[in-house]
Amino acid sequence: MAAVEYGLVPFLARARSDLVVLEAAVWPLLLVAGALEVMSLAAYTRLTQTLLEPDQRLTFGTQWRIDLAGYGLGHALPGGGATAGGLRVTLMTDRGVSPASALALTVVQLALSALGLAAVWLLGVLMAVPRTGVTMTLVLLLAVTAAALVVLETAPHRSAASPRFSRAGRRVLRVLVPLRWRAQVRAAVATGAVTLRDGRVTRSGVAWAILNWLLDSICLWVCLRAFGAVVPIEVVIAAYGLANTVALLPVTPGGIGIVEGLMIPAMATTGASAGAAVAGVLTWRLFQFWLPIPVGALCWVSLVRLAGRGPDRARTFGPGAGSVPGVDPNQELSRGARDEQEGAGPGGQLRRDDRGPEGEARAGR
Repeated sequence: MAAVEYGLVPFLARARSDLVVLEAAVWPLLLVAGALEVMSLAAYTRLTQTLLEPDQRLTFGTQWRIDLAGYGLGHALPGGGATAGGLRVTLMTDRGVSPASALALTVVQLALSALGLAAVWLLGVLMAVPRTGVTMTLVLLLAVTAAALVVLETAPHRSAASPRFSRAGRRVLRVLVPLRWRAQVRAAVATGAVTLRDGRVTRSGVAWAILNWLLDSICLWVCLRAFGAVVPIEVVIAAYGLANTVALLPVTPGGIGIVEGLMIPAMATTGASAGAAVAGVLTWRLFQFWLPIPVGALCWVSLVRLAGRGPDRARTFGPGAGSVPGVDPNQELSRGARDEQEGAGPGGQLRRDDRGPEGEARAGR
């Protein structure tokens, strides 16, 4: 609320006399900004597909609609990220993705997305060094990013040394997770750890996460330019990183009010007129925050209507249908399933304690 009261309101009052910028808006640039936002959302779905095992991936169109449905719901509710994550898991498992893979995806994607945001923020601060010099923000971002990369590299391998969980891990599982969900959570953690141990998947995931945030920040810069605000792109990216990091706090849906309260003063104090700053930031928020809500609702309706058509898996190419290139079809178990199915009986049947909530074993494909 302080960001809105002391940051946004004074600039809105000053902007009333500057709104002639709307008449001089460069509409082709706004079309470019809209295209950048679409590309940003598409990059997020590519991140989703990258983190799923090949035999668990849905087609891009289906996965994009699922992601948009969750994205829109997350903007409609305070702290809606958890609800949106639950919706995505439900929609994915309804289409044949294993619960372990869907749950692992949610956690790993959240971690890589946060790392991608930190990297974009760091990029903006580094680009601004000739203007600002070395700042404490730069030092902290370098330290946090380096620590995150170390954890990302070492934690999954430590997990591999004790696939049945450490004593502390089992204690946390007993305290936090109901008994009927423990097998699924254990499988999800194993799947996530194996995903992160694959360096190629991790690097691709981080790249898609960075691209998702970077395209969104460039969309903001283009929106400002469309209304005549000439703000250095490094300043826009640095302010974008700060505002979106604060917006991660579950105070308002999607940081509504908070992002605007930080971004508009930041843009206006770096050379943009109050009117151009307000128009540019609010137009960006229209693309980034408001439009995905009705679009996500339409995606959800389309997914519900088509739910009875069965799994919608992405096509893979290989010696047989549904096989992965260079992999024996008899060994195409998901990465997490291979760790969790020790002791499986003949034919790939799982033990009773490894069965899903419907009581049906998920055998290797």
